[in-house]
Amino acid sequence: MVQTPEEARAFIAERSLIHKKATHNCWGYKTGFEKTLEIFSSDDGEPSGTAGKPIIGSIERQKITNVVIVVTRYFGGKKLGIRGLIDAYSTASDSCLTKSGFYLHQLMKKMKISCGYAEWNRVEYELGKNNIHYDKADIEFNSNVELLVDISQEKLGLFSQILERYMDNGLSISYNIEGEPFFSPVNINH
Repeated sequence: MVQTPEEARAFIAERSLIHKKATHNCWGYKTGFEKTLEIFSSDDGEPSGTAGKPIIGSIERQKITNVVIVVTRYFGGKKLGIRGLIDAYSTASDSCLTKSGFYLHQLMKKMKISCGYAEWNRVEYELGKNNIHYDKADIEFNSNVELLVDISQEKLGLFSQILERYMDNGLSISYNIEGEPFFSPVNINH
């Protein structure tokens, strides 16, 4: 998994360096979502559209993002032709995705919560009720109780409203959102 175009390009450069004697190191990547979506590919000297497009096609068929694929080809003397190249790169990238497995990631934000000791039980209750996990080792008991939690984008609005309702009722609770959004693995229980 890659989270940024820079990470994807670094992976491509690394693979290309490892296989610098290869005839072709063709690649495709897709990162981001919505407004930050970035999709690029390269045929790396193969006929136009015979390598990069099939790699991107594999990614698109799986409906995934934050992925990079590099397919390395050492020419063995047999010409595959246009259709053969398309099939070979498509099959290689499909196989790569299948063997790598898929991991679900969610867009998250960091929320810093501060509350008085009298309010801590309410905050802890709401965290549990809303299935927002945190590491107990990250709780700081100073003049207030302070905690940094990772919260999914989809729960952020609702949980913020809960905390604001408590604040409107005069409880000693505050929060702020810190940093940029990031992707985090989702724990899937079967």
